[in-house]
Amino acid sequence: MKNLSNILKTNVAACSSVGYPFLAQIGRIYMDMLALYKIVSEMIATAVITQGPIATKTPLIRGMRTIKKEILKLMETFVSKSENDKMVLDSFIPPLFDAVLGDYKKSIDLARDAEVLSATASIITKLKELLLDMIPPILDAVFEPTLSMISKDLSEFPEHRVAFFKLIGAINEFCFPALLRLPPAQFKLIVDSVVWAFKHTMRDIGETGLQICYELLVCPLCSLVPPSPPPLNIFPGTVGTHPILLKAKPPAPEPVLSDLLHLPDAGSLCGPD
Repeated sequence: MKNLSNILKTNVAACSSVGYPFLAQIGRIYMDMLALYKIVSEMIATAVITQGPIATKTPLIRGMRTIKKEILKLMETFVSKSENDKMVLDSFIPPLFDAVLGDYKKSIDLARDAEVLSATASIITKLKELLLDMIPPILDAVFEPTLSMISKDLSEFPEHRVAFFKLIGAINEFCFPALLRLPPAQFKLIVDSVVWAFKHTMRDIGETGLQICYELLVCPLCSLVPPSPPPLNIFPGTVGTHPILLKAKPPAPEPVLSDLLHLPDAGSLCGPD
């Protein structure tokens, strides 16, 4: 396991240095790498079934999880260096998500890797609207399983918390039209999770939640896709064109609250018919 991990770490370092020309190398090892990811995932799942959750603490399973994390790190690095996003989307992303997302969804809490969330967020940040059609299956695989992990209290799984809200922020910023197409119940759950982020004592999570909230107000103004009925049934009203909302991103809660308080006076809110 250690040898495999070291080989992957070497590839990550090479990809970081070489950049997009690393395509030649990853093209040779990609399918074998994903097959390794699936095999290791199955071995971890089997160990959990036979030994219970304590299996995730053993050196062997930790070594297997390191392999999975290095594979994710390699793909995150490679996608970030891409000079042909469409080719990467067509050739690399579907098999990657097929191997990773299903495994994340069916794993127990202690066996889920936060790197799945952070890598997915980075891929969305890089490929942006090219991933619009993949957002629903991404959310189906990671949203509720992760939320069930981190909503029990405000301290468990800190890495998952940070990566989770990073992922929601990336989707909101770069693939907002996909959120508008979600069923009302799922959209409301996302909004509730953003509001819940405000309660965190971890400063970065609270600030991320405020930032996402602010962008939820701004995005309907900037999106080329008109808001669909689900958001209208969730928010008290819909946001109209209001100059206050087009300011720079707010660094603190006060600008967000100020924007909300000014909307009724400006006549920028209208309820559903």
